[in-house]
This record gives sequence, structure tokens and C-alpha cells, in this order.
Amino acid sequence: MNIFEKISNKIEFEASPDGGSVCKSSSTYHTIGDDEIKEEHIEVGKEKATDVKGC
Repeated sequence: MNIFEKISNKIEFEASPDGGSVCKSSSTYHTIGDDEIKEEHIEVGKEKATDVKGC
């Protein structure tokens, strides 16, 4: 059963003081109706987002 209408991911790359870069990411979960988000849903979303971004 799908409880999400959509998941929005934001990715930012910033220069770090040592000459490299830092990848910052955040996700916003939009549910269908009043469904509650469980921790296991968030963990699966994090894994998928990290695979896509390579962070």
C-alpha cells in the first residue's frame, strides 16, 4: 500500500575548507490523507535517495 503522494528531495553541494565538497540532502514526505509515516518508511526512502544521489 502506497501512503505517499510524493517525496521531495533537495540536494546541495558546498565547498569545504579543505578543498573538497560536502553533500547535504533533505527529504520532505507528503502523505496521502492522514496516514502516519513510520520510521521504516523513512529508512527505505533514505536508502533509495542515497543510491540515486551517490552521497
